[in-house]
Amino acid sequence: MGRGIPFPARLTLLVALLLLHRICSAKDTHHCAPSSCGDICNISYPFRLKDDPPNCGDFRYNLSCENNRTVLRFFPGSEFYVKEIDYDNFTIRVVDGGVGDHHQDNHSSNIPRYFLTRGNFSDGGPYDTLFPYSSSSSHFISNDVAFMRCEKPVKSPGYLNISACFDTNGVYSSNNSKRFGTSIGIWV
Repeated sequence: MGRGIPFPARLTLLVALLLLHRICSAKDTHHCAPSSCGDICNISYPFRLKDDPPNCGDFRYNLSCENNRTVLRFFPGSEFYVKEIDYDNFTIRVVDGGVGDHHQDNHSSNIPRYFLTRGNFSDGGPYDTLFPYSSSSSHFISNDVAFMRCEKPVKSPGYLNISACFDTNGVYSSNNSKRFGTSIGIWV
């Protein structure tokens, strides 16, 4: 009988060929043509439109194109309109779909329905890179605000009168159903 290749060498060769095949047939998500929707003309890796070919972009960063608007949904019930994607400084600018003139409802508010805070995202999710450091080692730009109706003028550097931002019928926030009067302020 001929001596052939020893079993360990054959096994090593087989594993190497399987790995080479796997590497060569891997999906290349970096060389897909950019997508566009509305004003967003360069949607590319890691983002993708939900109707893009499966090998384009990362499914965790799905965007959708609805009524010629690029929409991002972070969690169920949320809807954010994408205003800009900047691939040079790794940022995406979004606005809450239920805020101000972006929403068809005449009772829409300038108060966001959803706040993008670390608490909105679970550890290990696709948006963890938004917060690469633990909260104990970094400082987030976040302040609590209180909306109030004042009968008399308030003179304080911490009070900002925002009555001019709302109509005379009051403001509705989807976070609560309270109606605010025409004298509205924010205490920061």
